[in-house]
Amino acid sequence: MSKFDYKDFDLEPYIGIEEGSRGNDGMIYGNYIEWDRFRDENRDELMNYFDVSLPWGEELTLFEYFEVIKQEVFEDTTLIEDYGFDELEFSSQTNVLSGITLQFIEEDDDIISAIFDYYGVPSGTDYEYELPEELQYWHSMLEDDYQYYRRYPLEFNDYNQTIDEIKIKMQDTQDELTKKALLLSSFIISESLLKSMIVRMIPVESHISPFNSKLLDDTISKKLRGSVDERNKFFKSLFGSNAPNQDWTALRNSLAHDIEESRLNNDDITYTNMKSGRGETKNINNLFTALKTFSSKLEQTINNHN
Repeated sequence: MSKFDYKDFDLEPYIGIEEGSRGNDGMIYGNYIEWDRFRDENRDELMNYFDVSLPWGEELTLFEYFEVIKQEVFEDTTLIEDYGFDELEFSSQTNVLSGITLQFIEEDDDIISAIFDYYGVPSGTDYEYELPEELQYWHSMLEDDYQYYRRYPLEFNDYNQTIDEIKIKMQDTQDELTKKALLLSSFIISESLLKSMIVRMIPVESHISPFNSKLLDDTISKKLRGSVDERNKFFKSLFGSNAPNQDWTALRNSLAHDIEESRLNNDDITYTNMKSGRGETKNINNLFTALKTFSSKLEQTINNHN
């Protein structure tokens, strides 16, 4: 069976941006794709892509009818029974088999949706860290993480100011999805701070070939883009001490995987830890305190090492 491959389509994700105030640009949350809209706008192209043909509302001979139901999607599913393909009305009566015709059903959105489900076309909305890397906003911005953070490191003052601004924005909005997106942004920014400090520690190699330079860049970038554990090990190998605690990792992964799964209750957020499968609750004010503590401890580590 030929499954859906997003690489065969010219996908252009939307960019999630909070409305700016006083003429300022809004905060970017990252890319997202509305798959239901993609399905609707590319319906005919998708049907051709899967080589599925449906003669909506047409009068069919028995031979033409059997050609329709012989298609893979109908042989491998119960769609024929589910949508009454086996109960079509005869539109002519004759004793001659070749003269028998059936009236095919009119176009049905539910059938098309079921066909797309069968072939693996996503539905609903996928946000930044649910998307393949090449469709992510931040990944496209940081295709070479190492060189990016060398050119544009995040400094401690900027980090602390940004965290304070995010906290204020969360307090000023009542929209639950916006609150969670802002919280996820704060965790991503903390990752950027850690990456910036790691890159700052790596000496610049000026007397190596372009090939080896590219190989070095790719190796470091891969470590920077790795899991939290991999990044922390990289940090320890450079500084000789552990990175500051990042107790929000499980929440960050939950928000990135399914931002709508978590629930807000006043100043608490409840979510599912993806590793343990158990529900957990964290206080949002405590999280912002932890983010600022992370910064101060990281700065102290850097200063001690220098």
